[in-house]
Amino acid sequence: MASRMTTDTSNLTKMLAVRVRDMTNPTLPQYSSTGAQVSVGTGTSAAPSDVAVALTENLSARGRGAKGRLYIGGFSQSAIATTGLLQAATQTKLNNLGSDWMANMLAAGLTVCVAKPKRQEYVGLTGALIPARDATSIDVSSIVCRDLEFDTQRRRGQ
Repeated sequence: MASRMTTDTSNLTKMLAVRVRDMTNPTLPQYSSTGAQVSVGTGTSAAPSDVAVALTENLSARGRGAKGRLYIGGFSQSAIATTGLLQAATQTKLNNLGSDWMANMLAAGLTVCVAKPKRQEYVGLTGALIPARDATSIDVSSIVCRDLEFDTQRRRGQ
């Protein structure tokens, strides 16, 4: 992340750790890296803390719930255009970052996926019967920044 986003992230932004989980079994532990934190940005004027961009994980499936989201924050003011939107050049860097992550995971023998936990049959809001589903995962085919709009992640329990 540091090499792609240096000038677009605040000098206060740090990569604390990388966490990976084997999704073949929900009881398997999460692996956390043990390396030292890395300062990511050089931009001096930080954007507000709730300014984030959602990267979309495109899946090899279609339908409702067939997208994943990654929220990236820590931007500097230089990433924001005069219109209040994300700079187009920053969007390009984020798309390249998504490609880097996919390539690095593949090179490490890992598959990027979105977990689909087991669920019971239920009746949806429209009255449609939603069938039961066994636990599974769906592979991610790409990670992209789809637009120049900033997003806010809806935080639960805070």
